[in-house]
Amino acid sequence: GAAQQAGMWFQIELPKPEMIAEIQFESPAPGGRAGAPGTGAALTSGGAPVGGPGGFPRGYRVEVSADGASWKPVAEGAGTSGTTVMPFPPTQTKFVRIGLTQDVADAPAWSIQSLRVYAQRNR
Repeated sequence: GAAQQAGMWFQIELPKPEMIAEIQFESPAPGGRAGAPGTGAALTSGGAPVGGPGGFPRGYRVEVSADGASWKPVAEGAGTSGTTVMPFPPTQTKFVRIGLTQDVADAPAWSIQSLRVYAQRNR
């Protein structure tokens, strides 16, 4: 339920190294019905509905790592209300970190739902 601050991050560990090229997730607008597909409400850590615009990242950086210790940036940008799409050049990795790059006192807490990591498959 805290305002977005540079340095906050979310990390994913894949079961095995994969060649990935995109991350997508939803940041629902406040209001909807919690639990209903596509209409979930953004909630604070205490369970209260978040007011104002959705909790999408106002600024982000995607970093990857083979070992979870040394990181390489692969994408940077700003999220959007609804679905945030983070494309980058195909990169072999086991760990992915999405970090906030901006302090935004009036933005609601960061909200990530329906996270998808897209792997590149050889044909």
